[in-house]
Amino acid sequence: MPKTIDNDLPLPSDVVTFGFATACNLGKDLVRNLMQDAATTERWFFVTVMGRHAGHLALGIGGAAGATLTVIAEEFTQPQITLDRVADVLEAAIIKRRTQRAGARRRDPVRRASAEKLDPATLGEVERDTYGNVRLAELELGRMLKERVGASLKARGWT
Repeated sequence: MPKTIDNDLPLPSDVVTFGFATACNLGKDLVRNLMQDAATTERWFFVTVMGRHAGHLALGIGGAAGATLTVIAEEFTQPQITLDRVADVLEAAIIKRRTQRAGARRRDPVRRASAEKLDPATLGEVERDTYGNVRLAELELGRMLKERVGASLKARGWT
């Protein structure tokens, strides 16, 4: 039996790949815990989920947890996107959320992103595997997005 938790094999629609349901369930629980922390601390969390070519796992976790936004590579029509483009999407969601819920309790400031379509030229120095792919495990995507979004929000006076 082929094994991939990405759920990206051409199987019948009612058959998920080995480990996918387990990974979604575990991820959902972790994200829900972060959502509780976010609501009580008034902080935002960016969650990165594995998946080089498919956003199935991120979508599964985001949907099961009830996250406000799940950003996956398939949502972008361009062959490559800049890190700044992803940061802009996240920043816009934060601003929209703050504007809509001014004075109201925010319940789910959690975000996800897919790194596969990111333009390597916008990532700085990154390690690559023997096939030339960016080593996603070595890419600190969450930290990079946090810094860019944080700096942009600060410049707008939204600290």
